[in-house]
Amino acid sequence: MKQQILSSHREIQALKPSGNASVERIRVSSTHGPGLYIEMRGDRVSKRWVYRFRLGNKRPDLIIGTFPSVSLKQARELHGKAVQLVKQGIDPRSYRAAEVAKNTQAWSMQEAFSYWIKHYAANPTRNGYLPTEKTVKQMQRRWRLHLQDDLGSFRVMDLNRSKLLEVLSNAAIKAREEARQCLTLLKALLAYCEDMEQIEESPAATITPGKIKARPAPPKKRYLTLPELRELLVALDCDTGRTSASTRNAIKLAAATAARRSEVSQLLWSELDLENGVWTLPDHRSKTRQGRRIRLSAYSLDVLRQQRQHSNSQYVFESPRKPGEPIGIDVLSKAVKRIQGRDTKEQNLDAPLAHLEPFGVHDVRRTVTTALTEHLGADKLLVDVMIGHAEPRLIATYNRADRWPLQVQIWCQWGDMLSNLCSDKPEFIQESKHTNVIHVQFGSR
Repeated sequence: MKQQILSSHREIQALKPSGNASVERIRVSSTHGPGLYIEMRGDRVSKRWVYRFRLGNKRPDLIIGTFPSVSLKQARELHGKAVQLVKQGIDPRSYRAAEVAKNTQAWSMQEAFSYWIKHYAANPTRNGYLPTEKTVKQMQRRWRLHLQDDLGSFRVMDLNRSKLLEVLSNAAIKAREEARQCLTLLKALLAYCEDMEQIEESPAATITPGKIKARPAPPKKRYLTLPELRELLVALDCDTGRTSASTRNAIKLAAATAARRSEVSQLLWSELDLENGVWTLPDHRSKTRQGRRIRLSAYSLDVLRQQRQHSNSQYVFESPRKPGEPIGIDVLSKAVKRIQGRDTKEQNLDAPLAHLEPFGVHDVRRTVTTALTEHLGADKLLVDVMIGHAEPRLIATYNRADRWPLQVQIWCQWGDMLSNLCSDKPEFIQESKHTNVIHVQFGSR
């Protein structure tokens, strides 16, 4: 070995083999101590960094990298790390092999999401049930739209809190609620990665919606007054153009039963007992995974009889565009927007309900629950049972009564109110000039 000691990039760059030996090594100065060499081989153009160390009675070599791919500065840094390992009695070659294996097995965020979504779909959530297919698809859609492009290629082990804050904050600019849901997704995904030992600690653990300007929006309070509900039902009867009969009837049944969009749009004839006027919603079609019975009023049965002529499949509300398939969940929302003239960038002021304060399909559900309590005297806990809300745990555990006879009475009364609202001369009685409470006077039955 030559005894000269190199100390600069220029010296190493200018170094050439002497031709006297097939392998030549020259010492390179390093603040971390001796043992760092630059090696030249007569049959190679490139040079490589070598750290020769002593561990016990052995003097092995660690190949640090090639020059100039690994600069002098980088070689000294790697030399320093190797020196520290040797001081601890660790063979840096074994450590390097373990690091390479770890990096080879390290997941990208895209791989992590693929593994996690399968795990998520196959394991029960806190309520003890598997997530619905709809929920899984929402997770996949959210990842694809808001997170995949920015995070997919990152290795999980390289992801940090600042990057997550950047991506989530950008998402919050477009849609606060979506950003909040993305945060929930990432927390679950990275917690799974933590369990699978891809990371030691989730960088999303301490991020809150407030940190990314994605605090939950205030609870929605919009519901329709009875006169507004009448306007909606009348508009549905008059709209025989762009909105299909299946969609119009589905909205009417939603107003009669307070069922969710997915529960109505994917309703099966097999769930209905038309002779006894009962709709039995199975567990797997309920958001809370708790099936329920719904008494079909005379109004509801009339809607279903009208719909029979528009359905030739197992689905009650069959799509006119895709025979044999149900109408889409979003079709109801789009139809309600269209009636209000809000289905385009600028509102169509000639639409039937353009003059009303904006509302959506879910507001119709809120309308029914409010009316059942305000106009028919049903207590809130019973109404929650009737519309399929999850009951407080203690009540669900200790009180199994569903008060079905009372439910039947209330659903039938609500159907009568809707029939009255749709009549040519609805009988409204305004209780007071200073209250919004409106009572409906029923004729003899």
